Amino acid sequence: MKTQFHTFGCKVNTYDTSLLEKKIGETSSREEVHVLNTCAVTAEATKDAVRLTRKLKRKNPKSLVVVTGCSAQIDTKDFDIDSVDLVIGNSHKEEIQNIIDDALNKRSQEKFYHKNIFRKHSPGEGGGIETEHSRVFFKIQDGCNSFCSFCVIPHTRGLSRSIDADKIVSRIKEFVLNGYKEVVITGIHLGDYKDDKNRILEDLIEKILEETTLPRLRLTSLEPIEISKRLLDLFDNKRLCPHFHISVQSVNTKILTAMKRKYSREETLDSFKKVKEKIPHGFIGMDVIVGFPGETKEDFNITYESLKNSPYWDKIHVFPYSERPKTGATLIKEDIVPLMERKRRSKLLRELSQSRINKRAKEMIGSELEVLVLNTSKKEGWLKTLSDNYWPVTVAENLDQNKSKIKRVRLVDFDSSFGREGSFVGEFVNQ
Repeated sequence: MKTQFHTFGCKVNTYDTSLLEKKIGETSSREEVHVLNTCAVTAEATKDAVRLTRKLKRKNPKSLVVVTGCSAQIDTKDFDIDSVDLVIGNSHKEEIQNIIDDALNKRSQEKFYHKNIFRKHSPGEGGGIETEHSRVFFKIQDGCNSFCSFCVIPHTRGLSRSIDADKIVSRIKEFVLNGYKEVVITGIHLGDYKDDKNRILEDLIEKILEETTLPRLRLTSLEPIEISKRLLDLFDNKRLCPHFHISVQSVNTKILTAMKRKYSREETLDSFKKVKEKIPHGFIGMDVIVGFPGETKEDFNITYESLKNSPYWDKIHVFPYSERPKTGATLIKEDIVPLMERKRRSKLLRELSQSRINKRAKEMIGSELEVLVLNTSKKEGWLKTLSDNYWPVTVAENLDQNKSKIKRVRLVDFDSSFGREGSFVGEFVNQ
């Protein structure tokens, strides 16, 4: 029977799930198997996974419900419930196929598979795929050495480790031969990439662009101080997508210091400016946490006003602070921001983000973008495409004739009913 997969959280988890799909595939058992690849960034993410296990068990009490991923590693006890049959931490994820087989064939009664994640030294495999089969998520790095005071990730994924640059290039050549047009290189702390030959991220990007014919290479999250002049100069090559997702978290030096981040408000704002001065059409998205312990209304207003007054960024992903085990911030017992106040601040930043998206859309109507055709959208008869600078564009065209092609579109409208934040509506330009 085919295994059902359920993914929570980040792009790295999307990648990991695709590897699990290839590794596990179908089982010889008649039992229905569900694998939940969980996220632990917030407490709510773990609760979401718990709720899904109960829903799945109610629907089919005989199904095998397997929980793996970050929540399984750090929130293990939360899954000591009747609706979960196996809990497999990231420390044992590479053994998941054998563990499931043993459970299905009654060779083992063990429920929990978990050990010290800091003993894990392998970065894992490379080469997960996205469902559109036009783009590939490729995890080149795992783990993190930063131990920011709000973040549980080092405890769920271990210390930073990277795949050898030569192996990455070889794998990307295979992707190109298989018809993929875009590779998204991702990691838990991408800017910390360094292989055993001391090649860093900029070295890797140069190597990919020089040694492969990949049409589009896209980066994921970087910190403000990781956006170097050398990195920006690499964007002179048009195959490197002008899309920046910057892990900001706050635009207040006091809060950044408490979070144990390695940059200031001024360095954050300067990173936005440097990107747009070098690449005017580049897209800047960012992550911001609100309601961190000790963040007063005045502290939040510094972040809000700093972003409001900066003309360079394009989108904000907002996260209300969530207490997580084993993090330094949980030791702060005073000045805890109430949940309702965290929600209020989140709402303000999300409104600011949507306002900026709408402003950019109005400015861009009538211009042209280069897009990769992904698949049909939720609205029948429309294609879902993605521009090199990360704007979604829907086009009323036939999928069969355009699947996985890189096309040029003219933006004719912006429809807020497409997706969470809206999408451009475009028409293909004859080339």
